Amino acid sequence: VAAWGPAAAMAVAAVVVASAPLLCVGLGLAAAVHAGPQESPLVAALGGLRALRGDWPSLALLIVMAFDFVLAGALDVLGVSFADKVLDAAEAGAGLLISSIGVGGLLGAITGSVLARRARLAPLVMGGGMLQGLAFASVALVDALPLAFALLAVSGFGGALMMVSGRTLLQRATEDEVLARVFAVQESTALVGVAVGAGLSPLLLELFGAQTAWAPLGLAIASLAAAAFLLTRRLD
Repeated sequence: VAAWGPAAAMAVAAVVVASAPLLCVGLGLAAAVHAGPQESPLVAALGGLRALRGDWPSLALLIVMAFDFVLAGALDVLGVSFADKVLDAAEAGAGLLISSIGVGGLLGAITGSVLARRARLAPLVMGGGMLQGLAFASVALVDALPLAFALLAVSGFGGALMMVSGRTLLQRATEDEVLARVFAVQESTALVGVAVGAGLSPLLLELFGAQTAWAPLGLAIASLAAAAFLLTRRLD
């Protein structure tokens, strides 16, 4: 942005996003085979919820993964307020803080892709979620941009590790016939999570201030990841 301006940055991002589907060209998936009567769109849309009914380990895993998006929804609001009121770094500081999640997330996704070959993934889900939450909450303890950037990068690393492991574990534990529908539920909870995070942020800022507002959300996901392990380990 500093070198080329916002318009050029948006153009580069648009080209990258438009090029991403090319990565799927070589998958060579077999054509779908439809057997039996076709379901109505409404019945099909509810199929994922029916498949998860009573499956408490999978539901616990979905909730943990949804909280990753709660933090993502809160980050923009908390980052701007923290950069302005605590760091006195204005727009540049907010941009660095928000981008730090992506830096750590890239490294976490690579690490998660390697570790996802393991037989047991529930410990990775728990560890990644706890690392994400504790690092996110620790931003409340610092007042320097480099430290805040580093902590949020660690949080992004843990979140990506948790998401890669969690989605792989969910895929392993779900019957192929309903896998797409279960993942549709997961994507829906992700969107709800972003909305919840964005909606909670102003309230947290009002209650705790620009610095301490990071702690409740971070500690919540760390505690949730640890508690959910009692159920998610059954999926292994």
